[in-house]
Amino acid sequence: MNNTFLRNAVTRCVSKFRDDRSGNVAMLFALTMIPMIGFTGAAVDYTRGNSARAAMQAAMDSTALMLSKDAQKLTKDQLAQKTQDYFKALFNRSDVHDVSVSAEFSQPEAGSFQLDVTGTAAIDTTFWRAMKVVGLGQDTIDLKTKSQVVWGMKKLELMLALDNTGSMESNSKMTELKKATRNLLDTLFKAAKEPGDVKVGIVPFATSVNVDKSTNLNALWLDWDHWEAEPANIKSTKPSKWDEIGPGSDCPFTKDAHGFTCVQGPATLGQGQTNLTSASQIPSNGAICPALDGGQKNSNMKSAYHNGCYDSVVSGTKIGSKTVCTGRNCSCGNLNNCSCTGSNNNRVCTQTGVTITTYTHTWRHNSRSDNWNGCVWDRNQDYDVSDADPTSTSTRFQPHQVSTCPASMLPLSDILTNWVSTDKDATTPTSVLGKKVDGMTPVGNTNVTIGLAWGWHALTKSDPLTEASTPQNNLDKVIILLTDGDNTQNRWSTNDTTIDARTKAACTNAKAAGFKLYTVRVINGNADLLRSCATNTSMYYDVENADDLNDVFTDIAKNLANLRIAK
Repeated sequence: MNNTFLRNAVTRCVSKFRDDRSGNVAMLFALTMIPMIGFTGAAVDYTRGNSARAAMQAAMDSTALMLSKDAQKLTKDQLAQKTQDYFKALFNRSDVHDVSVSAEFSQPEAGSFQLDVTGTAAIDTTFWRAMKVVGLGQDTIDLKTKSQVVWGMKKLELMLALDNTGSMESNSKMTELKKATRNLLDTLFKAAKEPGDVKVGIVPFATSVNVDKSTNLNALWLDWDHWEAEPANIKSTKPSKWDEIGPGSDCPFTKDAHGFTCVQGPATLGQGQTNLTSASQIPSNGAICPALDGGQKNSNMKSAYHNGCYDSVVSGTKIGSKTVCTGRNCSCGNLNNCSCTGSNNNRVCTQTGVTITTYTHTWRHNSRSDNWNGCVWDRNQDYDVSDADPTSTSTRFQPHQVSTCPASMLPLSDILTNWVSTDKDATTPTSVLGKKVDGMTPVGNTNVTIGLAWGWHALTKSDPLTEASTPQNNLDKVIILLTDGDNTQNRWSTNDTTIDARTKAACTNAKAAGFKLYTVRVINGNADLLRSCATNTSMYYDVENADDLNDVFTDIAKNLANLRIAK
């Protein structure tokens, strides 16, 4: 009942009494005015009470929201004390007394939390108590308020599949990526309340992915057949006079015929050598070591370096012929059974009936522990775009010896254990995650498919990585896929359209498996491919300047970390 209505009612009644000419007007008027004045006073008291209740409710809502940030970590007594402290700081009405507030924290189900804050108080009436003379008034108005906050802090397992190719060195892209990644990690670190709330891993990718030799050297999901194999074209077709080649012989390989030449010692360029020394002749130890010259790749995109050498073991002798010399001044001299053919620079002199030492050659592959650099490349198709268990030769991962091997990946790790806030701006990070971010270095070509595939592998509980949790309703599994360019090379091709098809298939399969995908294009890259790869278009980010990377990662971090207030 509002004051205007009461005032108008009283005015009408007074006018009727004034105009009434019958008896006892004064007495009737006096008796009628008592409830009218009482109702008017009640309206005034009601307005005061409603104002106090509204202020109390606002303070209660604010108290509940502030408490929800820490409620999971507070004891019952601590929660009660903080409830009092917050509320008293927000609500201060001198006309309200007997104020009492309490809070109850509960967890209705896994990943869901509820906080109920209730309060009671009273306010003295001014006019309404006068009605007690006719049995209608009261001394106080009771105030009751309640606020409920329900939020879901889902657990999060996040893999960062980050382009570490050579182009990331330009336009400060790698510098800005590191900065943005540190800020993202710090945001998630502050959002985590308990161990296991947030786990994060990092997959730096180029053409290959480094699975960390120190951890996975003896992993059963690796297939070493290719890494340890002798060159395929030597295995199938031996060089001319292969059994006569030993110490002092000319190198039997040519780039044109075989795709590689000889070097002095096993080809281990992936272990940090910057150059391989060519060998025109087989050294005295008889080691015949093939390696690609100048880092070139053979026609079917096999491993860039052959990991081993042939030995030369004397097997006996035979009667045959040998070249005495070649060139313009070549001659037989006093040699028996020798003749020359050709002229000028093409002159060749050959002696027949010569006893020749023969050799057998066995391929000796390099030691895995001493020489493998940790990189693997795409699995056999179509396992390259799936998370099939690596239980057979067809499904296992092949080590790939390349000099452009990126920094090793970091599987899922608990952020509360493996990150410290001081690493956000530190020049020398100290935490596991901080060191991993700091160690990323631009190198090699782009194969987005393998980066996404390994981000996916890391989020499942089966091999090759087993750190992930079993899927559950209160757990989000998320991949952030970032690249700054078009696909340029995978195991089979250097055609971007062909490689894009593999990336598209991997995106489709990962989303179908229930993983959430954020994609980030930095300046260059196939925008349509990355946009369609994201779970939805709002989860695709097109970054035109490297400086904007931090804002993008901050936005993603907030989406992942914010408490979801239900009411």
